[in-house]
Amino acid sequence: MARANAQALKDHWAKEIAEVRGLLSMTQREFANEVGVSPRTVSRWETGETKPRGRDKAKLAAIATAAGGVGLSSALGGSIPLLGGALEKRVSMLEAQVRLLTLASAKEAA
Repeated sequence: MARANAQALKDHWAKEIAEVRGLLSMTQREFANEVGVSPRTVSRWETGETKPRGRDKAKLAAIATAAGGVGLSSALGGSIPLLGGALEKRVSMLEAQVRLLTLASAKEAA
């Protein structure tokens, strides 16, 4: 039973990490650079082979918060300050795209 629970937790992390990375339109390499791990580590997380530990969980929660994903951040007890650098720029770019799409939709509806 404990083994099944451990795998279920790995599977949960796998789904959440892949979802957040997808929201950010990042490759595994880009995502790995943001978290500070190897692309192979991200691959192992996303396949459920392993799950993140310690400081990696905190970084993932910050990234999830920035991306608007609540699964990882709420699982770790709330938001964690955003990471800077490429992630912040990517989130700003995505927010701008959403605003443009909203404006375009409003114009089409009018």
